[in-house]
Amino acid sequence: MFSSKTDQWATPQWFFDELDREFNFTLDPCADDFNHKCEKYFTKEIDGLSQSWNSQRVFCNPPYGKEISDWVKKCYEEVQSGCPLVVLLVPARTDTKWFHNYIYKKAAEIRFIKGRLKFGDAQNSAPFPSMVIVFREQEEEMKVEEIAIRQEIRQMLSESGINKNTLKEMVKGVLHEDVEKACKQAFAEKDMDGIVARKIEYGFEGIVKEVIRESVRDRINAIFHRMTIDIDVTDRNGNSFTETRKTGDL
Repeated sequence: MFSSKTDQWATPQWFFDELDREFNFTLDPCADDFNHKCEKYFTKEIDGLSQSWNSQRVFCNPPYGKEISDWVKKCYEEVQSGCPLVVLLVPARTDTKWFHNYIYKKAAEIRFIKGRLKFGDAQNSAPFPSMVIVFREQEEEMKVEEIAIRQEIRQMLSESGINKNTLKEMVKGVLHEDVEKACKQAFAEKDMDGIVARKIEYGFEGIVKEVIRESVRDRINAIFHRMTIDIDVTDRNGNSFTETRKTGDL
């Protein structure tokens, strides 16, 4: 049985360090007094399965025997109930029930490890491939996505020379268009409450994030690449034709 609770199969320190630089772990729930990876840890006697991981950023390398299913389930459920982050190191066994019940289409990320790890002080590699599973609560996931978007926009601005004031004007323009479109639709449906609701909804900061994520980013990309696009146009006589326009002119 391969288990993180023995020195022989402890997580390689270099491997943990790389993950820790990325995720800043605060809890190791599968450890002992010798191989724990975080200052806060649970031993077999304390039983990490029965403890709350709430508010912790968890690294979990569980026992790889029959109880692995209980640990994977625990990782998934903790994120559903207040734990912001759990990173799980397990064998890459995608044919198992625990993979399909708690990881597939549920985890934020599945990272397959190239090659095979050497656990603890072992001279030979493990007889199985490994994978890193990342579970994040929704708020944590949104933070990660927002950071990625901000970095992408900064890079775009840097390469294009567009300043922040120009970006703000673009956001205002798209926001205004979306509000008017939503209200016109509500008015056409004689939904007066909908008009008020949409006006309020689109006033929150959250919609600006959506605008940046979708519309503004697409527009900036188009300007960067100085693309042209074909637009279907219908004149007053009902004749349809295609015009080629520069995206920067739209």
